[in-house]
Amino acid sequence: MTLRSRVRLAGLALAAAIALATTAAAVLTIDSLALDLNHRLLASELTACVRQVDQARAVLEATGLAGVREYVERAKADLVAEFRAEAPTRFGQLTVLTLEGRAVLHDASDRQAPLAPGCLEKMLADAQGSQECLLDGRRRVAHFRALPQWGWLLLASVDHDEMYATRNAFLVRAGGIFLAASLLGWLVFVRLSRSVVGPVLRLSAAARAVGEGRWDSVPPPSARSDELGHLERSFADMAASLRDATRELEERAGSLHAANERLSAEVAERVRAQRELQKARDAFGAILDSMPSVVIGVDRQCRVTHWNRTAAETTGITAAQAVSLPVDQALPRLGRHLDAMRAAMTEGRPRRLDKQGFRQDNQPFQEDILIFPLRGDGAVGAVIRLDDVTARVRMEELMVQTEKMMSVGGLAAGMAHELNNPLAGVLTGTQNLQRRLDPGLEMNREALARAGCPPEGLRAYLDLRKVDKIVESIREAGQRAAEIIRNMLDFSRGSAGSRRPVDLAGALDRSLVLAGNEYDLTKSYDFKKIRIVRDYEPGVPPAPCVGSEIEQVLLNLLRNSAQAMSAADMGDRPPTLTLRLRREAEHAVIELGDNGPGIPEAARRRIFEPFFTTKAPGVGTGLGLSVSYFIITENHRGTIEVHSEPGQGTLFRIRLPLRPEIYEP
Repeated sequence: MTLRSRVRLAGLALAAAIALATTAAAVLTIDSLALDLNHRLLASELTACVRQVDQARAVLEATGLAGVREYVERAKADLVAEFRAEAPTRFGQLTVLTLEGRAVLHDASDRQAPLAPGCLEKMLADAQGSQECLLDGRRRVAHFRALPQWGWLLLASVDHDEMYATRNAFLVRAGGIFLAASLLGWLVFVRLSRSVVGPVLRLSAAARAVGEGRWDSVPPPSARSDELGHLERSFADMAASLRDATRELEERAGSLHAANERLSAEVAERVRAQRELQKARDAFGAILDSMPSVVIGVDRQCRVTHWNRTAAETTGITAAQAVSLPVDQALPRLGRHLDAMRAAMTEGRPRRLDKQGFRQDNQPFQEDILIFPLRGDGAVGAVIRLDDVTARVRMEELMVQTEKMMSVGGLAAGMAHELNNPLAGVLTGTQNLQRRLDPGLEMNREALARAGCPPEGLRAYLDLRKVDKIVESIREAGQRAAEIIRNMLDFSRGSAGSRRPVDLAGALDRSLVLAGNEYDLTKSYDFKKIRIVRDYEPGVPPAPCVGSEIEQVLLNLLRNSAQAMSAADMGDRPPTLTLRLRREAEHAVIELGDNGPGIPEAARRRIFEPFFTTKAPGVGTGLGLSVSYFIITENHRGTIEVHSEPGQGTLFRIRLPLRPEIYEP
C-alpha cells in the first residue's frame, strides 16, 4: 500500500472516529436525560397523588371521622373521581389497586387484577420505589407507593416502548449525521494531504537513491517557498556533501584495511589472555562468595580491595560501594583492629582475635576475626575473615547456666525436704499448744485444778495477752510455709514425659504463689504490689499435660509481665494482671494479660526466637519465651500467641487440647 493510500485511509478512520465519538456521547447524554426526566415525571405525579391521599386522611382525622367507614369510603370515592378527572393532564397512567390486586382506578376497568401477581408481591414487599412490571399484559415502567392505612397501592406508569421512543428517533438522526460528517471530514483531509504527501514522496525517492549510491538519480529540489521546499533544498545539499565524503572514504578504506588485519591478530591474542585472566578471577571470586563467612581483602593502606557476597548481605553495602574505601569506613567495627592488621602484614604472621563483641540492630553479637597476610609476587595486604559465633557463645553460656540451674534446683529440692521436718515439728507443736491452752478440755481442767488456777482466770489471761491469736498466727505462717515448700517441690520435680489430667485453674494459682514468693535481690519489682484479676470459667475439664512444664510456662509469662510493668511509667494506673480460663470446643484456653507498656511491632514479630531479648546484657538470656513456645507447641500440640500494642498492654493466649489421643503418633 502506497503512502498516499495509507494517508487517505488514516484520514477516513480519523474522521469516522471523531464523528462516532461525538455521536456516541450525544446519544448517551440524551438517553440518560430522557430516562431521568421520565422517571422524575412519574415520581412527581405519584408524589402529588400520595399528597392528596394524605390531605384527605388528615381532614378525616381532624374531624374525628377517620374511624367511620361510611365517610372513609366516601373520601376514597371522591379521590378516585379527582384522579380520573386529572388523568388527561398526566404524563403517565395512574392506577389504584387494593392490596389484593383488585383495580380501584384503571383505564381497563373490566379487569379485576390488571397487575401481574409477581409484580404485585414485589411492590408490596418494597412498599415504594420503581420497577418494570406487566400491567394488562403489557410491559410498563412504574413508580409505586403502598398505602396500607387505606389498603391502596398507587402506580404511576408509562409504556416501556414509549419511554425509549425519543432515544430511538435520535439514534436514526445521529446515524445520518455520523455518515455525513465522516465523508465530509475525509474529503477535507484528502485535500489537505495532497500538498504534504507529494513532497514527502519526492524526498523518499531521493533518500532511496542516496542509499543505493545512485547519485545521478537524485531528483532536483522544487521551487516551493514553504518549509517543505526548504527541506528539499537542504536534502539536496546534504546529498552532494555525502557524495564527496563517500568518495574520500573509499580512498582511505584501502589503506586502513591492511592495518586492520595486523591489529586483528594482536587483539585476538589480547582477548584470549584477558579471558583466561577473567576465568581465574571469576573462579577465585566464586570461592570467596560461596564462603558463609565475611571475607574482606585490604591493601597496605588498609583500603578494601575485595568484598565478598556474605559481606554485602550482612552489611547491606555492595562490593562496588565498599571497594577503595578505608576498611574502618566500610565496616566501622574493624577500626579498633587496624593495629592488628598492620602488625600481621608487617610480621607476615596470621593474627586471631576471638569473641569480639559488637552491636547490630540494637542486638549484641560476637565474632571471631582472622587476619591472614598476603604472600608472594610482592603483594602487600591482608585477607580478613569474620565468623559470627554469637549462637555458639550463647549455647556455651546456656550450657553453663543449665548446669547451674540444675544444681540450684537440686539444692532447692534438698533444702525443701530438710525444711519440711522442722516445719512439721513447728506445726505439730502449735497444734499441741492450742489444745493444751484450751480450758474446755477435761485434761486441761484437771491440770488447772491441781495447779490452783481457775479455768476462767486462764481464759482471761489468754484473752488479755492475745496468746490465742499469736498461736494461730504461728500456725497460719507455718501452713503458708508448707504450701510454698510443696509448690517448690512440685515445680522442681523433673518431667518424665508422662501426661495426666491437670486442673489448669490450680496450675494458674500455684504459678501465682510461686511468682509471689520469688525472692531475688537482682529483681527490681515486687510481685505482691500487682493487682491480680481471676476470670475462670466454671466446668473447664482437666487437660492432659505435664503439669510442671505448664507451670514453668505460666511462671515465665508472669515474671515477664511483672518486670515489664515495674520498668514502665504506669502513671495513675495500678499494675494489673488478668488471668482467664475458658473452654473452646476441644481446647482449653488460658489468657494472661497485663496493662503494661506493650511490645513494639519489631520485637513482637521476633519474641519467640531463641536468644532474642530486649533486656540489658546479663539480665536475660532470650530463651524463656522460646522454651515456652517449644513446650506448648511441640510437647503439648497446642498454640501460643501474643497480641500487643505499645501503651495498650500485652496479652498471651495459650490453647491446649483436651483430648488425650491428639498426642498419639
